[in-house]
Amino acid sequence: MSLELVLLGVLNALRPTSLAIVYALLSAAQPRRLMVAFICAGVVFSLATGIGIVLVIHGAELRHGTSTFDGLVNLIGGVAALGFAAGLAQGRVPRRQRERRSSSPSRIMRALRHPSAGVAAGAGIATHLPGLLYLVALNQISAPDPSAGRGIAQVLAFNAIWWSIPVASLAFFLLRPDSTRDAIAAVNSWVRNHDRQIVIGLFFVAGIYLTVKGATDLAG
Repeated sequence: MSLELVLLGVLNALRPTSLAIVYALLSAAQPRRLMVAFICAGVVFSLATGIGIVLVIHGAELRHGTSTFDGLVNLIGGVAALGFAAGLAQGRVPRRQRERRSSSPSRIMRALRHPSAGVAAGAGIATHLPGLLYLVALNQISAPDPSAGRGIAQVLAFNAIWWSIPVASLAFFLLRPDSTRDAIAAVNSWVRNHDRQIVIGLFFVAGIYLTVKGATDLAG
């Protein structure tokens, strides 16, 4: 697995919404059952989406190993990420657009005040829809036109990183429920107070890396 995919996986894993949902589920009446539903449904969905896209690209032979296409995808993704980060930092992202981007997580958080297993499963799916970073990662997985087996293995590895925080939180909760809940509460409180800066930082780091990578691929 390349360093680029690891970086994209880590950036995906650090999204504030995921941590907020983990805290909400661990604070509910049946945290183990809800966390299992959240993780299982989300993992199945994100894996099915990623593997499906990789297999379609591989089966249709759309890549042919061209670095120009990869560079263009990286460059477009990087510029888009930098543009959003800059707009959010300078207050130029319209309020309605920000609310529209976060409307689904907001509805999920309201539903998680009294969660059921079905709501937790829905949250796992809704918060792991294919976004910019996942699509760029899938493009990188398919870039060298690998075998289907290798592509699937890389999708599994990427998702292991993406889901590392919820899975680790559940594992620690099973061992030390009170201390884990307190630790998640403290981290979630800090994240909630700095979520704007975190989002800006994530998009800025991803944007810089993808822009440089894309420009280098196109220049080469």
